[in-house]
Amino acid sequence: MTITQSVSTEWVEALPIGTALRCTAAHNRTVLAIKTGNHQTHGRDIWQTTDGATVTAFTISIANPVLLETVGAGA
Repeated sequence: MTITQSVSTEWVEALPIGTALRCTAAHNRTVLAIKTGNHQTHGRDIWQTTDGATVTAFTISIANPVLLETVGAGA
């Protein structure tokens, strides 16, 4: 029997460059991922993580991403 799991990357791909996400990396480590490129600039979405990896939207989507809120200058 084969179990297929579908991962939706659409919401991650729709985020603008510069967006920050908190993700869970290997060994349950928490990392920050910043979107540094998209399909228009690189042919695919590119994310840079604080552990030094450059990854795609799919990798981010399976890493339990949580959108980090930005705080305005007046906050």
